[in-house]
Amino acid sequence: MPVPSVSGTIKTPLGSVQYDLNKIKLSDVVIQKSNVSLLPEHGLQISADKASGNVGAVWHYKESSWPHISDSGSCNLSITDLSLGMAFYVDGDLEQNEGKVSAKNCTMKIGSVHVKFKGGAR
Repeated sequence: MPVPSVSGTIKTPLGSVQYDLNKIKLSDVVIQKSNVSLLPEHGLQISADKASGNVGAVWHYKESSWPHISDSGSCNLSITDLSLGMAFYVDGDLEQNEGKVSAKNCTMKIGSVHVKFKGGAR
């Protein structure tokens, strides 16, 4: 599943650094246990437990000031034993565009993350 690119600029004591993550892809996503339940007051609880998956991306950065150091490569993340939970509540009348949806009680627990970088400075 493709994911939108991420880019930005961060300030460091030595100047600004521009970065970007491209070609982000999720793969091998497995959710062993999931649950959806109704809550009082127009709510919906969603949870996923014992999930795992992989994320791959191409990264690049460039220093804005001299000597304009830059580098690039790819990375792979493997995430295991992931649990997610979130409650959604609806207020007002959504059919009349006079309502809003809010998220509450958001939780995330990650059992482990393994990151492998390829390319870049050695």
